[in-house]
Amino acid sequence: MLAEATRILSELKKDDLYSVAAVKVPTKNVIVCMEIACHMLGHKPEKKHLNKTTNDENGFFECARVNLLSNPTEFLKRMMTYDKENIPPKVVASVNAIIESPDFNQDNIKKASEALLGICKWAMAMMKYYELLKIVNPKRAKVAEMNIMLKEVRARLAEKMAKLREVEEMMARLEATYQQKLAEEAALIAKIDDCNKKLERAGKIIGGLAGEKQRWTDTVAKLSAEFDYLIGNCLIAAGMVAYSGAFTA
Repeated sequence: MLAEATRILSELKKDDLYSVAAVKVPTKNVIVCMEIACHMLGHKPEKKHLNKTTNDENGFFECARVNLLSNPTEFLKRMMTYDKENIPPKVVASVNAIIESPDFNQDNIKKASEALLGICKWAMAMMKYYELLKIVNPKRAKVAEMNIMLKEVRARLAEKMAKLREVEEMMARLEATYQQKLAEEAALIAKIDDCNKKLERAGKIIGGLAGEKQRWTDTVAKLSAEFDYLIGNCLIAAGMVAYSGAFTA
């Protein structure tokens, strides 16, 4: 309905509205449409407007002629940019009363003028939109409330995610340290294994040297004992050499 009303308004020509303004004796349909336009756009007839035109006892046609039809461009602009989100309830009540009255007939209005029909369809679309807002606005409020809650939840989530990142970074550091310690452990195990092998070889060497020590100890003891016979042995040897060398058989 809004799209249709917008299309109709966009197709209205200023000449159509000038033609309405030029009406000398407005019919009931013309007056009804102008009354709707006055209510929608916040114009109220003054005393000077009353009965100024034939059939216009309440002055709505004259009021519309002065305030709206005198400047069709501005009139159309105001309808195109109408604040449909904030229609006053008083305006809604007045317009609905007209639309629901027996005097309101779209077919008759259409016969009177396409411009008038466009204005009426626009007003009816605004009324329908107002009724739908009664359903939509609580949902909008709920959405706004939920968006606030969502914002708070997202803020808490961002905080938790930041803490999670800190924990993950700490875990990454600990994992790196753990891997480093594992590498150090492996290196130490390798060193221990190497040292054990060296100790084993050293043990064998020490064991071998222990037997050699005994042999040298025995040798020293033997040589010490033989040292005591050295002078006598030398004397016998010298005598033997002298005897063997100087004398014949």
